[in-house]
This record gives sequence, structure tokens and C-alpha cells, in this order.
Amino acid sequence: MKSPAAEQAAKPEMSDEKDKNAQSKATPPKEKKPKAKPVKEEAVELPMLVEISYTFSGILLVFSALAVAFVSWASGASLIQVFVRTLISVVVMGCVLWLFTWQFSTGVLQGAMLSLEEEENQKAQKKADQEAAHAAHLAEAAQAGMDTDLVREM
Repeated sequence: MKSPAAEQAAKPEMSDEKDKNAQSKATPPKEKKPKAKPVKEEAVELPMLVEISYTFSGILLVFSALAVAFVSWASGASLIQVFVRTLISVVVMGCVLWLFTWQFSTGVLQGAMLSLEEEENQKAQKKADQEAAHAAHLAEAAQAGMDTDLVREM
């Protein structure tokens, strides 16, 4: 059995726990911040010629590596020699193909950008011409003594 002093010593601990629970219940829970929606990046579609050049250069690189490995193995080279020859051929062919693909894709993309700029210039010129024609029409109407508010509605 517990002595009366031990029971009283245990009671304040229990009341402290109850006070803590009451305080935690009394405080409002933290508000959850709404999660920011992930921003979807717009997918950039490359011109078909650029995609074809990437694909072609990758396929060419794989087949040339296989050809080098097969020819080296067929000539009786050791496994390490086959690996080194294939590695060197992949690095050299990869750099050459990368250079050609880079030059080609840069030219295609610059051409596409120029055509888009020309389209924008043509649209801006057409809009400016329409605004000038409308302004001229309003000026003619004002000279003829017509109500310009009625002319604007037309």
C-alpha cells in the first residue's frame, strides 16, 4: 500500500497532466497552409527536323559502337581492347554527331524564330493599317459634319 504522503505527491503530477491536456485542447490547432499548386511548365515542342536529327544521331552512335565492338572482337582483340576501342569510338563519334546536331538544330530554331517574328510584324502592320483606316474614316465623317459617335459604332 502507498502511504498517504506518496498518494498526495502523485496527485499533483496527475493534475499537471490534466492541466497540460486542457491547455492543448484550449489552444486552437495550427492552421494548415494550403499547399501551393505545382506550376506546370509548358512543354516545348521542337520542330520535327530537330527531333529526327536527335533520333538519327543516337541510332547512328549505337550502331557504330556495336560495329566497332563486333569488328574488334572478330579480329581477336582481348575484352579490354574491345572495351577501349568502343569507348574511344563512342566518345569521338558522339562529339562529332553532337556538333552536327547542334549546328543543325540551331539553324532550324533560328529559322522558326525568324518566321514567328515576321508573322508578328505582319499582324502589327495589319492592325496599324486598320487603325489608320478607321481614323481616316472618322476624320472624313467629322469633315462631312456627321456625328462621330454614330460613326464609331459602325
